[in-house]
Amino acid sequence: SALIRVYDNKARAGLGIGSGNALSANLGGTFNYRQINGMRDAQGNRDVINQRNTYGAIFNTEWKFLPKTALVLDGIYAVNDWEKNQIETTEDVTTINDSTSWDAKFGLQGQVSAKTLVRLMAGAGGSTYGEADSADAVKLEGLSQRLRLDAGLRIRPSDRQDIRFEYKRAFQDVYFTNYNLYHQIGLTYEVSLQEKASVSVNGQYRNDNYDGPVDRTDHRVQAGGAFTINFAEHVAFESALNWRRLASADGIFGIEYDDVGLTFGINWGY
Repeated sequence: SALIRVYDNKARAGLGIGSGNALSANLGGTFNYRQINGMRDAQGNRDVINQRNTYGAIFNTEWKFLPKTALVLDGIYAVNDWEKNQIETTEDVTTINDSTSWDAKFGLQGQVSAKTLVRLMAGAGGSTYGEADSADAVKLEGLSQRLRLDAGLRIRPSDRQDIRFEYKRAFQDVYFTNYNLYHQIGLTYEVSLQEKASVSVNGQYRNDNYDGPVDRTDHRVQAGGAFTINFAEHVAFESALNWRRLASADGIFGIEYDDVGLTFGINWGY
């Protein structure tokens, strides 16, 4: 969205206990390599802005107290190691701190009725940027920064209609500053027409609150629609139209944009 390219490579490995039973647990490790490339120049090349290695431990526990419904506990502890801790810009030098982070959520997810599925997770998280015992270290503090929420509701009023709503409140590491606290809300409606075609519309709003060497707030708005027609047993034509806008709450006009995208293609499956 900022005319950059991000290569993200993720891997997880772990041990599962009680898989298929009412109570199950998974414990393991995670690794993520991320490379951020800058804007394309006149020759079509992109410079590497920075690279990051993330590694840590993850755990997950589920208790299926109903056949399609479970209580879930998720957690992760991670270390973020940037290749460059200082990035030169046209105006200044930006310091990018290495960090450690943790996140834990507990809640309910699954089918609560014949036509309704829910996901309701709540928890807390934290992150430390720089040396933990340093006076210059930056930490997430208070409920306003630590609270995590992940909620979703899916309703199928009929066999041909599907309504999905979601809300997320979380934080993430950012390549040009320390972290981003965000709120994201989205709504999707999909309807099937005569079993040969389907139409969907969606909308999303996201508030990004960046903190660290760069401190700013962005508003992201997205809306779109998609159309699919199945003209053979295993072949479908798909088309989508999307509009995106980034607006700065701080009046930083250089980062604002509007983007309209049209995609279409053939989907074949068996």
